[in-house]
Amino acid sequence: MRVCLLVVVAAQRRPLERPGQQEWEPIHKFLHAVDPSRCADAHVIKGENENEPDVHVCMDFLKRNEPCVVYSIGIANNWLFDDLMLSKGCRVFSFDPTMSGDHKRHPERHTFEPIGIGAATKLETRGAASTANYGGRARYRVETLADMMARHGHDAVTVLRMDVEGAEWDVLAEWLASSALLAIADQLLLEIHLYRPRGDAGKLHDLLAKMRDVAGWDLFWTARNRWDNHRLHGDMTRVHELGFISCDLATMRLTLSAALLAVAVDGFASKRLPSLRQGVRVQDANAVTEVSFDGLDGSNARIGIIRTKWNPKVVDALSDGAKRACLDVGVLEENIFETQVPGAWELPSAARFLALSGRVDAIVCIGTLI
Repeated sequence: MRVCLLVVVAAQRRPLERPGQQEWEPIHKFLHAVDPSRCADAHVIKGENENEPDVHVCMDFLKRNEPCVVYSIGIANNWLFDDLMLSKGCRVFSFDPTMSGDHKRHPERHTFEPIGIGAATKLETRGAASTANYGGRARYRVETLADMMARHGHDAVTVLRMDVEGAEWDVLAEWLASSALLAIADQLLLEIHLYRPRGDAGKLHDLLAKMRDVAGWDLFWTARNRWDNHRLHGDMTRVHELGFISCDLATMRLTLSAALLAVAVDGFASKRLPSLRQGVRVQDANAVTEVSFDGLDGSNARIGIIRTKWNPKVVDALSDGAKRACLDVGVLEENIFETQVPGAWELPSAARFLALSGRVDAIVCIGTLI
């Protein structure tokens, strides 16, 4: 008798993937790498309707910035955010080229302008580089953020909110190219639109990654906008709300001992982190530098010196002065690690990377703190 054995192997069913899903995976991971602990006091603005997500605004910065300045770009007749900031005593500037008429929300602290934001200041004629271009206007003025701020006499913004219907990518690229602009805001609330053609996902992810890894912006909140339910990857759709907090030297949370030193020097003064015991004092541009490290054994201490290309002659002098001062307090020359970054805007990221690497016991940052 012949016996036939039939073996049936049940393959594990895998979820079907739409064509091109994998190219969105890096952005999907980015959107899920959120650290809510970066904000101690988050205020939630309820969505205007069931399709609009709640918006989280970090109030930490409002408590220590008096007065606060807020830029809200892309209104579409939704004033919930602007009204909240006005209720907190902020000076609010609202921009949207698709809205006309007088939109004064406060007699003294609110300004509305029917212009958009772009990667260049110009008269936009194609309706593709502005905020809320779904309003149907194809001819309006757009300005760079730098030109907006210069015109209003601002060198810093407490909260910057931007919903610009896809134009954010060119604007972000312009900010990264003009590096100092990424250090002018404490907080960025951004709506991103992933409508670019297939093949652009990598470029969009690179822009977001540079904001975090190079410019020092931490993602503290994100939410899916339910107006668009087209899935790109997993639960990721084409429209998302993001909340970033600027991780500068004044607010950076270093997971090191209280004896760690991290100071930004502009050639004439120093800024000390509250949790640290000692600072570096630069008396003048000739780099008469005094360094004191309480609690560190000078012969074993490892010092990291980070400098920028700002005013090269002064920076080189400061760097030499800082190194001499370290040697004067007994630090061995082989324990001095020196690096250079393109501009002061990279000081926070460089300092954080060096600190978390565990290579040094103290950090001296030399350059302008923007």
